[in-house]
Amino acid sequence: MDEDFYRQKFQEAVDIISGKEFCDAGLRVSVDDVLESVALKIYKPEWSSTPESPLNAPGKDLFFSLG
Repeated sequence: MDEDFYRQKFQEAVDIISGKEFCDAGLRVSVDDVLESVALKIYKPEWSSTPESPLNAPGKDLFFSLG
């Protein structure tokens, strides 16, 4: 897998979707590595068990894919 390609494409998506409406809805985005894959995470901090550090919170993440 070409991780750099996907990281770049996901970052381009973040740049497009992270507009005012997205932020007004309280949503945040992150491009991270998960289990040897690149992941685009869309989340609200309050969805986490530790809202002050939602990306490092223990527990399960909800994953889905679009194809």
